[in-house]
Amino acid sequence: MNTVRKSPFSFRPASQTIRRITHILAAVVVALAIGDVAVAQPGRGQGVGRGRGRGRGMSAEMREDMTTLHAMFAAREKITRTVKMLPKGAEATTESDDTKIVAMLKEHVPAMENRVHENEPLPPMTFHPVFVELIKHADDYTLTYKETKQGMEVTYEADDPFVIMLVQEHAKLVSRFLKNGMDEIHKPYTLPKVVHAKKDNHAAFSNGNLEYINPTIAKYGKVVKLPNAAQQPRNGSRIVVDLTQSGKPDALNPAIEKVARFVNIYQGAGKKPAKVDIAIVLHGDATLTVLNVDAYTKRHETKGNPNLDCLHKLHDAGVEIFVCGQSLIGKGGNPDDVVVFADVAVSALTSLVNLQADGYAYVPLGK
Repeated sequence: MNTVRKSPFSFRPASQTIRRITHILAAVVVALAIGDVAVAQPGRGQGVGRGRGRGRGMSAEMREDMTTLHAMFAAREKITRTVKMLPKGAEATTESDDTKIVAMLKEHVPAMENRVHENEPLPPMTFHPVFVELIKHADDYTLTYKETKQGMEVTYEADDPFVIMLVQEHAKLVSRFLKNGMDEIHKPYTLPKVVHAKKDNHAAFSNGNLEYINPTIAKYGKVVKLPNAAQQPRNGSRIVVDLTQSGKPDALNPAIEKVARFVNIYQGAGKKPAKVDIAIVLHGDATLTVLNVDAYTKRHETKGNPNLDCLHKLHDAGVEIFVCGQSLIGKGGNPDDVVVFADVAVSALTSLVNLQADGYAYVPLGK
């Protein structure tokens, strides 16, 4: 039965692992193109104490992988390859009627994956413009593959028009190497011209699906996905929200919903989700929004606390919630009246100072 695998490059940082697989792909093509030069040339082990009798200290595993590539290149007339252009990339199917070649094709991609995990990629030879640009845009495309009865099917996808062009050119380039062999590497090549999305002010908003979504916080803080817009959410960001804004007692405090929007922006408004640490410090007119149902109802004569549903969803999403102990006591509240998922801090001052010292960016939400 055919299996479908998502290439697990995300086990390492994206830029690191995809660059490695791009280097591997580049080495694959060059090795196929130069054939005997890549593998069949015995060497004398150059370098002090590192020679292994074949090339520049090439390991047994390296020799085995390069030998497999050479064998596939030598039998390339038995290999068929079809490429299908997709709206967001390309799909390439490489197959053979020869069972030995089929076995090599099916072993080849997993072998390259192992090299990614072991941090031992084949020597990159990335002088071709396609590979050079793919490395520069290594974080901007994905690769998936599945086995067929006679080989492998690989799919590349991207969102950016320039990167879509790159993965499509890569698919066509590999086909030309298989067809023309060594001669292809010497042919002049210029990348097709594409207006990069970042240089087109309208491209950021041309996805045709500008609908509001709630990727993490349901019902609150809706956002629009803009994968090609400038200033994308950055992974590892840290935000402390200084929240003092008041609201109507019988309605959700609008500043709390803004924090829900912050979460949704980082989780779904950009090209891809970004990890973010968010902390809220409530004081001033926002202090009593964290009272439990009984205390809030008694204080404001309402039917419950309209802020708690959104606050609870923020807590579930990993947002830390602090309330100023000085403001709480000053307004006649009691720490025992605060909901269990919020922490009473010594003061808003110490909370804001400490969190900024820990690298949190300060974002005020006042009146």
